[in-house]
Amino acid sequence: MNAGPARKPTRPPGALLATLALAAAFAILAAGFSFARFDTFKSHLHDTGLIAQSFWSTTQGRLFVNSVNPEIGRSPYYFGNHFTPIYFLLAPFYWLVPSPKTLLALQALLVALGAVPVYGLARMRFESPRAALVFASLYLLHPAIWFACLYDFHSEAFSGTFLLYAILYLELGAWPQFWTACALAMACKEHVSLVVAALGLLLVSDPQTRKRGVIITATGAATFLIVNFWIIPAFSGTSGHPYLAERYAHLGTGPAAIAWNALTHPLTTLGHLATGRHLYYAICLLGPVLFLPLYRPASLLIGLPIFLANGLSSLLYTYDIGFYHAASILPAVFWATLRSAAALHCKVVPRLGARGCAVLLLANALFWHCQTQSAFLPGLFAPLSPNAHRSDFAVGDHERLIEDVRRQLPTGASLSVQFNLASHFTDREKLYQFPNRVGEVDWVLLDLTEPYRFRPDFRRFWLEFSLQVKVPRFVEAARGLLADRRYGLVYARDGFLLFRRGAGDTADRGGARHLLEERATLWLSYAGRGYGRDRHVWDKDPKSPPATPRPGSVTP
Repeated sequence: MNAGPARKPTRPPGALLATLALAAAFAILAAGFSFARFDTFKSHLHDTGLIAQSFWSTTQGRLFVNSVNPEIGRSPYYFGNHFTPIYFLLAPFYWLVPSPKTLLALQALLVALGAVPVYGLARMRFESPRAALVFASLYLLHPAIWFACLYDFHSEAFSGTFLLYAILYLELGAWPQFWTACALAMACKEHVSLVVAALGLLLVSDPQTRKRGVIITATGAATFLIVNFWIIPAFSGTSGHPYLAERYAHLGTGPAAIAWNALTHPLTTLGHLATGRHLYYAICLLGPVLFLPLYRPASLLIGLPIFLANGLSSLLYTYDIGFYHAASILPAVFWATLRSAAALHCKVVPRLGARGCAVLLLANALFWHCQTQSAFLPGLFAPLSPNAHRSDFAVGDHERLIEDVRRQLPTGASLSVQFNLASHFTDREKLYQFPNRVGEVDWVLLDLTEPYRFRPDFRRFWLEFSLQVKVPRFVEAARGLLADRRYGLVYARDGFLLFRRGAGDTADRGGARHLLEERATLWLSYAGRGYGRDRHVWDKDPKSPPATPRPGSVTP
């Protein structure tokens, strides 16, 4: 039988290749900026440090255990705080390259891959591949994904990528792939299953998809209940999710009371959302896509559970664009954007032209990318914005000294360390935030150089944010450590102070004390907004009493 002429293999359209190139560029840039923040001590013990330590513990045979969360009254098992089985898939990469930067690179790559399903969803609606490229570019320009990549490592940051793939496979009718994407998304964080449940509810309204919709909704809801009220409590040893009391106490004293009060007092519930911060949060989500989702808002409903979970929290940063919590809302935003754009296509394109529409969308996205800033973190813009502080990413001689410090510290030795340095020392079983466990640990490490020292504004806020403690409290604890003869000062260089228990001084303690007083005078002179509450960081650790202030010092 004559098979006929052989077909030439089809090549991917240039727009798809351009999308992949842009996604690769995003991954490289986002990883690079994340590395720079890590190298300049702007990566934190919560959460990059404790997650990296959990991965390190896994390589040592103790599955996702850390010493950080117990210090604040939480479970040592990471799954007792957040259920993220996606980490089992990431663990081999960490085992090959055991560094927090491995996690930051994986995060940037997985977030970047979200551009591919956005391209696919757009390609299903528009004849022109270039139109699909425009919408993929809007995704890669959205400030929410840049902030998600830059604020430490969190699996929720890339949950949106798997949700976008789930939506794509849903529209294609590729059910095995759909369920795989849903499983991966729900494995990123315990509340992402609510998005899957809401996705099913949209299908219930159509008689042709009602049965599948019921199954999807039931699966998402059952997963949420099982994970939050059985699996996490089993790991944490509590009767419910440990964050409920912290974030939703204003709504009730338990999950049943919270849900009941939220439903039976809708005006009160909505009142918690009626603030300028909530409005700004919503504007920052919708503005970069020209508010198109409001034309066909039904698809936005799949993101509503996460928006409510974030917005009803008592913690301001959960509904702030400068953090990572918006990542699982973006799939709803882009699905609604594409549906609205397709509905408006025949009305707008004849007037503006395809090129004019593309220019309008991209110019708007660039404007929001450059102008959007965090309401909680003052002066924080996306790194490519001309308003961003370039000094935040500048690695200087001081920052390079951390490698010299690392060489002094034996791997695995117990360490109490300053909050913003901890991510560099996660290869140990006992890692604590200074001044916790001083007197018990073998080593203590401080850095008297501000990580945001080149910023001209909000100096007190950024210093206390990086320390996660009020300046007077930190100074008091540092003075106590310098007066504590149980520890010898074995390294003092350019602000780094490394102490070893039971050792004699091999560095100038007097010079270190003089430097501390010099920095204390400067830091205590900073006026304006500070960060957090005025409390001791050791309040929840009775084994570590407050350090004794130096005679003559001012006790706050």
